[in-house]
Amino acid sequence: MRAADLSETILERAQHPPLFFRRYRADAEKARMVIVHGLGEHSGRYLELADHLADIGFSFWILDLRGHGQSGGKRGHVDSFDDYARDVGDILDQARIEHADKAPLFLLGHSMGGLVSILTALKYQERLAGLVLSSPAVGVAAHVPTYKKVALRCLARVAPRLGINNELDPHHVSRDPDTVARYMADPLVHDRVTTNWYVQFMTAIEQVFNHAAELQLPTLIQAASDDRLVSTKAVEHFFEQLVMPDRQLTVFQDLFHEIYNETAADRQTVIAALTAWLQERIAA
Repeated sequence: MRAADLSETILERAQHPPLFFRRYRADAEKARMVIVHGLGEHSGRYLELADHLADIGFSFWILDLRGHGQSGGKRGHVDSFDDYARDVGDILDQARIEHADKAPLFLLGHSMGGLVSILTALKYQERLAGLVLSSPAVGVAAHVPTYKKVALRCLARVAPRLGINNELDPHHVSRDPDTVARYMADPLVHDRVTTNWYVQFMTAIEQVFNHAAELQLPTLIQAASDDRLVSTKAVEHFFEQLVMPDRQLTVFQDLFHEIYNETAADRQTVIAALTAWLQERIAA
């Protein structure tokens, strides 16, 4: 990717926090993609993935969700996950407005961004040619005791913006020590959520399971068998709820959560599978 072709923009919005996003127009554009990051991270962590997509003719738009990265909003807070979906919808609009031809538009979301991407796809299916979900957060790997769930829901009623630790262990992000070190040193990565974020997260999971059968887009789900942050069983269960004819789930053995940031050989395998799936759909 040529640095001169990568730009950074702030999208000002009257009633919502400003959104920071990065964009890149491929030389011989065949398709476009909006990428949605996971909890506590930001768009800058997806530039290597975007490099591979640009090589096969994808232009991309990668946003920082509200409360993340360089976008506005309280760190780790959201009133409703529908607000995240609105953020993504606004960037989908940017991708269409800036280049108004007929290139197909795909949506890719990782982890919490996968959950948000499902919600977004349910709202904006007519705008999209396909959906890619990487380790989508449709269930958590760690057991959350009932007392803790009840306590968080009670706290959310009286102190919805109270910040708490998101309890994500950076060492469970990837088996690649360099990836973990960069993650821990990244000043734009944060470890905070609010009590209301937790309640809305659980509500969003219930919502996507209830409406999974309404999705009609070609959908690829890529997951990790040794994911210690997102429940792979929950991902498999979500896949079972899908009814569209063009759907695929691949679980990569022994990988950790960030499958696009795993050790070099495994990363190449995952990205090769992604690019093959995308090329088949833009060639159809």
